[in-house]
Amino acid sequence: MLAAFAAGLIASVNPCGFAMLPAYAGFFLGIDAETSRRRAIVRAFWVSGVMAIGFLSVFGVAGLAIALGGLAVQAQLTNAIPWAAIAIGAGLVFLGIRMLFGYELKINLRTGGRGTSGGSVRNVYMFGASYALASLSCAFPVFLIVVSQSVTADTFVGAFGSFVAYTAGMSLSITAVTVALALGQASLVNWARKASRRANTFAGVLMVVAGAFIVFYWTLVLRLGPEALAANPITRWVEEVSADLTGIIGDNPLVWLGVLGVLLGGAWLYASSRKHSVDSR
Repeated sequence: MLAAFAAGLIASVNPCGFAMLPAYAGFFLGIDAETSRRRAIVRAFWVSGVMAIGFLSVFGVAGLAIALGGLAVQAQLTNAIPWAAIAIGAGLVFLGIRMLFGYELKINLRTGGRGTSGGSVRNVYMFGASYALASLSCAFPVFLIVVSQSVTADTFVGAFGSFVAYTAGMSLSITAVTVALALGQASLVNWARKASRRANTFAGVLMVVAGAFIVFYWTLVLRLGPEALAANPITRWVEEVSADLTGIIGDNPLVWLGVLGVLLGGAWLYASSRKHSVDSR
């Protein structure tokens, strides 16, 4: 379980997962902003929870398909996942360009007053599933190790637990990013009100850059082979940063679990505290 959790923790900083972080930042910044910091933190946890369900859907379905279908399904997924990642990247570029021309994400995730809409939940879930699929495209060999652990488990609970642990590792990283974005979003929104549509434009730029990199990354691999990544300065830089982050996290997964757990626990206590229920900073 610990190995699966550590693998999931690292999945958010592999080259494709690392490239998706700016896209996710743009996505989250495009969501309706709360004026209360307490509500923003609650919303961040809510968004992270829906994203986690999207992660588990992808990892669970892919893992069970490989476990039941064996090498044939594994080979098909190996061939299909890069193309799916390119499609996701192209979709991010398209959405980002639309945002640059004034399109705003219609996602209402307010934690008080009006409830969230089914469409909003679906959009967050689909983004989570897309994030997981893009990350999986670069972490497939590691994911196969998690699948092999689940296959050798004695019970269904133990097997499914490996996927849950992998999802929990990736979700913990993304939740930390989401809470950090929520804490800084109020300041960004105040700035954006003075700067017209710049916040939406900034989010659109992040979407375009992240999507373009994913398309470029996998187009390069499919056309010239994996060795071409080391020869390209852009992909080499991203992989070096990703490798550094992977080393930092992978060497001390329990330490990071404790640090992130304390930070997120503190944020949750702050959000649930009556003392700060009227905080409008």
